[in-house]
Amino acid sequence: QRIRTQTLAAMVSRPVKEVGAAMVAATAVPTALNWTDVIKTRMQGVPASGCTAAPYNGGFRGTAQRIFAEEGLLALWSTGMLASLGRECTVVG
Repeated sequence: QRIRTQTLAAMVSRPVKEVGAAMVAATAVPTALNWTDVIKTRMQGVPASGCTAAPYNGGFRGTAQRIFAEEGLLALWSTGMLASLGRECTVVG
């Protein structure tokens, strides 16, 4: 019976390890490219009526430079990162 228990544990742990590995691998893309998604999203946004902030209409590079100047480098990379990682983990994992 001891042998059967160890075999069952090995059978259960393998799929868990594989799902965990898939989730870790899936986070590589948003970790590396989230900044492009932030820029794209800002460019697609339409200012609300009565908004005094200028729209992001300087193209990809201009939008990136504006975000960097106004909010810093961390904002380019980390904005929406948790949502991106969560999406990838649930879709792939």
